[in-house]
Amino acid sequence: MSEARAPKGRGPVWLRRLANIGFAIAALYFVYLVSLLVVAYRSNKSFEGQPLGPAVITSVVTSPDTSAANIDLEAFSERENTVLVLWATWCGPCHSLLMDLKDEVVAGKINGDRIVAVSMAEPISDVRAYLERYSIPFRVGVDPEGQLARRLKVSGTPTVVFLGPSATISKVSTGGFGLSSRVADFLK
Repeated sequence: MSEARAPKGRGPVWLRRLANIGFAIAALYFVYLVSLLVVAYRSNKSFEGQPLGPAVITSVVTSPDTSAANIDLEAFSERENTVLVLWATWCGPCHSLLMDLKDEVVAGKINGDRIVAVSMAEPISDVRAYLERYSIPFRVGVDPEGQLARRLKVSGTPTVVFLGPSATISKVSTGGFGLSSRVADFLK
């Protein structure tokens, strides 16, 4: 009795080659992402111990009876530890971080008054629409031209700037896991 054999032809070999190409592309993309994080880490490290300097952003309000005002980030973080979250409405990891921070604030684990979420280079209407969908219990502002992001050489989102007293940059962190727990530890 003869054994059943797989049909001969180019199909299975072609599929194997295609799978290998897909794996190679995925591996290259992974290396690219890791290299971006390494570059961001090196850039972020250079800001530690430096003063934030003058930085004024436009506050985003969703209530029609509240007028928009500017937030002077340097004065805002003069006395206590403060965290700036540089984010974008289209960024999935940013959304995840903001919702984790929201949960921490609602649970009373951290003080929402010491967090400022700064949307980078987005129209204020997009940020308002985001806030209408996802209520956030801390200050939200917009840096419409992305000046703060350029000054801090933000290379990815979310980027979290940990400000100590006198608006001194203690640490800058881009992406990664566990950002909300690092924020909670810093603000305690």
